[in-house]
Amino acid sequence: MTVRRDGPVATLDFAHARCTLDARDGALLLQVNADDTETLHGIQALLSADLGRFARREQPAITWQSGGYSQL
Repeated sequence: MTVRRDGPVATLDFAHARCTLDARDGALLLQVNADDTETLHGIQALLSADLGRFARREQPAITWQSGGYSQL
């Protein structure tokens, strides 16, 4: 995995997917693009589990939406 950061935006490049994290307006927006649906769901599950574990005190509500950003 390769990670790049430019201000409030970070990009995670996986073998078959890319995730963009954008911190703005008190929220963390995530967008995942993947080569196929199975990879997409796998990356979403990975990010949801990791973010839930890292921010367990805040208990974030993570909602994935098709075709756009997901807001945390």
